[in-house]
Amino acid sequence: MYTDLFSYHEKRGATRYPLAFSVEFDDGTGRTIDVSSCGACIETGQFIASGVPICFTLQQSDYQDDSARLFCSGLVVRSEQHGMLWRVAVCMEDIRFDG
Repeated sequence: MYTDLFSYHEKRGATRYPLAFSVEFDDGTGRTIDVSSCGACIETGQFIASGVPICFTLQQSDYQDDSARLFCSGLVVRSEQHGMLWRVAVCMEDIRFDG
């Protein structure tokens, strides 16, 4: 039992920060659970399969200026169901501000 705990190796290459952004993508909406410089964990009501390319925007929930949006694209690397919601891990390939 303890052997597995000590042999666990973190595969993420960047520090994750618990930041909550509103997320909008073609087929729905969600919110981030955490974000790093190369990825995000998004909680949404929709299943998105691993291996699927995805484009989405991030915006602070309490900030309504459209110019403050981040446009992101990447690849879904994991989808896990948590109750009625899905947690979707995305490896981001492109992040940009677009006004």
